[in-house]
Amino acid sequence: MNFFCVAFFAAALQVNISESVNYIIKLVGFLFFMGGILEISGFEQSFKKLLTPVRLLVLLSAIASALFLAFSFIGVSSGARNIAGIFFGTVITLFALVFQKSLTGLINDHRELLNDASNVQRFKKSWNMLAVITIANLVFDILNRVMPIKIIADLSGLMMAVSKIVMYIFALIILFSANKLRVDFNKKHSV
Repeated sequence: MNFFCVAFFAAALQVNISESVNYIIKLVGFLFFMGGILEISGFEQSFKKLLTPVRLLVLLSAIASALFLAFSFIGVSSGARNIAGIFFGTVITLFALVFQKSLTGLINDHRELLNDASNVQRFKKSWNMLAVITIANLVFDILNRVMPIKIIADLSGLMMAVSKIVMYIFALIILFSANKLRVDFNKKHSV
């Protein structure tokens, strides 16, 4: 549980520095998920089944990071960058949400690992809102990249910016909710 705080936050974080930086941050987040799964598997073996999906997310993020870094050195056209951005953004985001939903479900199924099960319910509720906002942000991002009608593209860009701000708020809420789970877990399983 100790790694999940950083993992959920990093997986939701999107910065406007460069695409490669975004995927490096996601890569770090998925590595933290892997560490969290390995840690919690010492207490409940059913979490080990999530190692394969998280390894795939690590691989996809590493490929996307390297690709966008290479794009910046070789000067690939903005059209090709958009196509790659839409592809990797959609695949990684949707796959990450499915993975996180599975992880959240397992945490909910094994509430006995915690002292206070109400923390799990609050965490699930916050994560569900983050997932909805993340999907909205993804849709607005795709529309902004592909829409040939300027007014619709501009509106999509505005909605993408607004949804990203809301995503940051829910990412912080997830960080605090995951920390409550972490503290509760550590109280019950002191080392």
